[in-house]
Amino acid sequence: MLPLVNDGEQVRMAYMDVAATQPNGRTVLLLHGRNFPSSYWAPVVKTLNEAGYRVLVPDQIGFGKSSKPSADLHFDTLARNTIALLDHLQIARADIVAHSMGGMIAVRIARAYPDRIQHLLLAAPIGLEDYRLYVPPTPTEKILEHEDKLTATATASSSRPIIP
Repeated sequence: MLPLVNDGEQVRMAYMDVAATQPNGRTVLLLHGRNFPSSYWAPVVKTLNEAGYRVLVPDQIGFGKSSKPSADLHFDTLARNTIALLDHLQIARADIVAHSMGGMIAVRIARAYPDRIQHLLLAAPIGLEDYRLYVPPTPTEKILEHEDKLTATATASSSRPIIP
């Protein structure tokens, strides 16, 4: 656990730092998607370790085993937290593999800290397209109301988009 302060609140970021048995001198940072704990990267961690990579897998603040803050989460803050983790572990540069929401964090890291990234791989990233031109703004309350009604049965029988 890495202790951090976000918006004046003490939080802790859970992470796994998995050393390779035969190190190749490189580190891969795996950034999870929304609604996923970092543990879903387990098969990827195994494959990368077998190839000699040190693998760093954080649970972003608000997810998995990390603190659930009372303040809103912002991608720039999550990116700074991730850089703080690299600093804490004395990792100057890393390859980043980011899935879904993790892609938003990775893009912010690439933009603000380009010298910290060796390679960047985005898998099914969200937020790289400006949907404001296609989808009208929806109040958060309406989105939450709709999500509360979602069940496996309801979504399987519906052809409507997820966001009303």
